[in-house]
Amino acid sequence: MSKAITTNEVVLVSTSKLVFNQLGVNIYSTPQNYNEIKENILQLGVIQPILVNPNDFQVISGNLRVQIAQELGIKEVPVVFIDLSEEEMDMVFISTNFQREKSIMDKYREHQLINRLFSVVQGSRTDLNPQLKEEKEKKDQLKQGLTTYEINSFNRINKLAKQQFGDDFQKVVEKELSKLVNKNQSLNTLVKKLEKQPTIKVGQVSKNTIKTLSKDEAIHQIKKVLNQVTLEQRQEVLSTLLEEFYSQVG
Repeated sequence: MSKAITTNEVVLVSTSKLVFNQLGVNIYSTPQNYNEIKENILQLGVIQPILVNPNDFQVISGNLRVQIAQELGIKEVPVVFIDLSEEEMDMVFISTNFQREKSIMDKYREHQLINRLFSVVQGSRTDLNPQLKEEKEKKDQLKQGLTTYEINSFNRINKLAKQQFGDDFQKVVEKELSKLVNKNQSLNTLVKKLEKQPTIKVGQVSKNTIKTLSKDEAIHQIKKVLNQVTLEQRQEVLSTLLEEFYSQVG
């Protein structure tokens, strides 16, 4: 760390030197109140200091404020340098974004990040393991920005989607969530949609998958099923479906 850098004190730093936190870029979209925040910074400047890693000048918390400052041509912003580990940086990043106006997608990605940071799962006996109890308390604290309804919905959605789409489930979920945001629908809509989808497992295709002897409709059914499995599963599932189809035709 450079001797010129003072930690835990507010200093002015050139906005051109600051590096955006890529984690924040990946998780959060532009908030709906962006113009309001920008107008506030235009009138008052950046009041709340940006938290920054002193080793590489990466923003720990404050991507949005730095972005707006650069857009407005503000040359320097108040910064507090904090020397943290990568895991600590991620935790501070989440805990300092409670007040941010978030979309459903933002909250889902935040939920996924918190789950990756902690190994504690629901039902774990934390009373028998003090370290596990401490981790669970930290995890619960970081989830304060999410409602119980959102947490339960995300967990249910993940479980259903993973059963149907394997390891690629998160991409599918995010695609579906983007539709909910645009249509202003509830998370329960996606839960119900996934519950209605057949659970496709390699080698265990439902006997009712091919419901008709019509060639066109059978092909449509096969394509529908293939779109519900991972690329790795498609060849085996296709073989099973074709075997079922030809047995009915024959």
